Amino acid sequence: MGSRVPSGGPRRAARRSVALALGALLVPALGRAQTCTWGGTPSLPMPAVTALRSDARLLAAPARLAVDGEGRRYVTDPLGGRLLVRDNVGRLVRVLEGLGRPLGVAVDAFGVIYVGDERTGSVSLFDPEGRFLRTLGSGDGEFALPGHIAVDPGTGLVYVADGGRDEVKAYRDGQLVARFGGSGSAAGQLSFPTGIHVSTAGEVFVADQNNDRVQVFDRSGGFLRCFGKTSGMSLKPRFGRAQGITGDGAGRIYVADAFQGTVKVFDPAGVALGTIGGFGDRTGELQLPQSLAVDANGRLLVASTGNSRVEVFGLDGYSDPHVFAAHTQLSRPTHWLAERPPRRFPLWAVVDVPGRAATDVVASSLTANGVVARGAGPRRDLRFWAEFEHATVMATLPPEGGWVAVRGDLVDGSEFEAAAWLGPLPSPTRPAPTGPTRRSRTPRVTPARGVQP
Repeated sequence: MGSRVPSGGPRRAARRSVALALGALLVPALGRAQTCTWGGTPSLPMPAVTALRSDARLLAAPARLAVDGEGRRYVTDPLGGRLLVRDNVGRLVRVLEGLGRPLGVAVDAFGVIYVGDERTGSVSLFDPEGRFLRTLGSGDGEFALPGHIAVDPGTGLVYVADGGRDEVKAYRDGQLVARFGGSGSAAGQLSFPTGIHVSTAGEVFVADQNNDRVQVFDRSGGFLRCFGKTSGMSLKPRFGRAQGITGDGAGRIYVADAFQGTVKVFDPAGVALGTIGGFGDRTGELQLPQSLAVDANGRLLVASTGNSRVEVFGLDGYSDPHVFAAHTQLSRPTHWLAERPPRRFPLWAVVDVPGRAATDVVASSLTANGVVARGAGPRRDLRFWAEFEHATVMATLPPEGGWVAVRGDLVDGSEFEAAAWLGPLPSPTRPAPTGPTRRSRTPRVTPARGVQP
């Protein structure tokens, strides 16, 4: 089922370095002493799974993802130093730039966004609009590696898996209230904890990577049970490298195996039900899956770091509202036209919707960050063009530039979206930036206009 891995290249090497930093070491871990559940009679069936699509828009090396109660998805990209926020159909809502090296991400019931930063060893809190609020605990240095974050849906407690210190910390109102784990292989001890998930029953599932198991704790950190390896020093571990972990509404548990390129599925007691995916580049295949979440539409989202995308699967009874992923190029006159009125200065977009003809695009529907095109139509090269008022589009962005979401409708009623970076207008004394730059704690937020946040 797997396809050949393409060779080399700086981008691929960079993604591999991210995978190594996140703990997806490409060697299997040795089993250790404790016996955990694997076999038995399952209490739930394996869900029906449908591979839907791969979403690589604006992603270099997606590391972690989360969803909120309204179906928005949040994806951290440490190579880009950014957090992408999309709505439940995949439209871009906003981009938080300049986040250092973001890893873990979670969202609470009030829309507060939690982002772990490997570079500063901290977890920052942002409001729903992307404005910085505060940090957990003492701030920088509170964690060695805040790789995964989860929020208890019942109590609001925030749990952070610190892979660098082999422990899990719990916070309420930003203050540390509990910690558990500690280095070792005995029950309740951890060795490089990665994924963390809190069920609606209040059980805390922790992917204990180097111990080749998932451990289950109560809310205060008391050990309940584990599943994964069977016993002894097995050279064939149950998990190659367990990373992200999540659950669905029925209580099934999903664990991303970064080494084997699969997602393993269990019932709540840890009885294995089956696997999803497989190593490769095709739709439905994974490379170094690091994180996963189940959204309100019954779709399983998997951050597949090795092939720079989020893989989308449908589970039992899923619905699949989505926009088509398109490509766009933005351009404008390269010379400074000081004599032209600012509102006459043009911004051109060329759009390609894969698998669709340019004549399928509804010309009157084209917008750029909510700004309606003042002219549009098909081109001879089978792509679609649109012209916008440059100043009006720039007014939707921060002064230093940002991401522009180009959207439109197709004649069958479906919607497409593409996005591209747009910097400030160049002048003879000020060259235009070529892309986003990194900053300190306060991120640059690019809202994508035309989407209700």
